[in-house]
Amino acid sequence: MKKSSLYPLMGFLPLVIGFFYIRTAAFPLLGPLFFTALPWVMVFLWVRAGWRCGVDGRGWLRSAAVAHWAVLLVSVCAVWQFALIPDERRSLALSVFAQYLFGLVPGVVRVVVPLVERNNTISSGPLIALGTPMSALSLLLLFSLGYSLGWRKRQLPAPSASGEAA
Repeated sequence: MKKSSLYPLMGFLPLVIGFFYIRTAAFPLLGPLFFTALPWVMVFLWVRAGWRCGVDGRGWLRSAAVAHWAVLLVSVCAVWQFALIPDERRSLALSVFAQYLFGLVPGVVRVVVPLVERNNTISSGPLIALGTPMSALSLLLLFSLGYSLGWRKRQLPAPSASGEAA
């Protein structure tokens, strides 16, 4: 089976989808459509990427590292910008970059909001500082699911063409 030459570029996919997810939210009419559809597109593409790595016989650790280097970078940036430094020292560009993964996996926001809510108030700093790493973890789980399905398909014996007619 031919291995894809786009394998090293796989790590950019969450950045590209996250960029469009954040930037298109304010567009009239199309913004809500993209805001709703892009997380499901990301789920499909990420499970598919994991599946391709499994079918191609690539090692899980190497595939996960190639796929999640940008996810790790955004997660570290989110924790740094929203949990470790005060608001007045926060960089606008890095703060926007740190939000690329937040909400990019359906259901993560519903899990994170009750964890950061205090006295019926939700602060954006803890929400992003916890939500982005949770999205990263969810992406790793989705990739691993796809990888295991692809690995299992690779391990199954191919049907014989000798033709056992029923």
